[in-house]
Amino acid sequence: IPRYFLMCLGYMSFGFLLGVWIRRTGIALFLYFSYVMFLELILRWVVHLKLFEHKTMQFYPLNAIEDLVPIPISDVAESFEKQFDFNFFLSPGEAVIASSIYISLFLFLAYRLLERKDL
Repeated sequence: IPRYFLMCLGYMSFGFLLGVWIRRTGIALFLYFSYVMFLELILRWVVHLKLFEHKTMQFYPLNAIEDLVPIPISDVAESFEKQFDFNFFLSPGEAVIASSIYISLFLFLAYRLLERKDL
């Protein structure tokens, strides 16, 4: 339950940052969903599969946040890990630390934006 709470807090803090930064509801929602579904995946593919392979591809903000709660079909990923010697998921400790850092960063940036902008 604590990791699920941290995951929800991470998604909400990222959405809050985008909402404060953009201030237009439709554009902020579009940017949020496009980042979650497309932009982070494309960025990981371009940077880590085309330029260099490294474990840092697992530490992108929303990937680290979604690795807090295990998925039900993790046996497929475990068989892939055994076959290709590559792990898709962060360990729970790594995910908690990375997510806490990202949540703090998102909230700090949103606070700084709120201080500077006149709402």
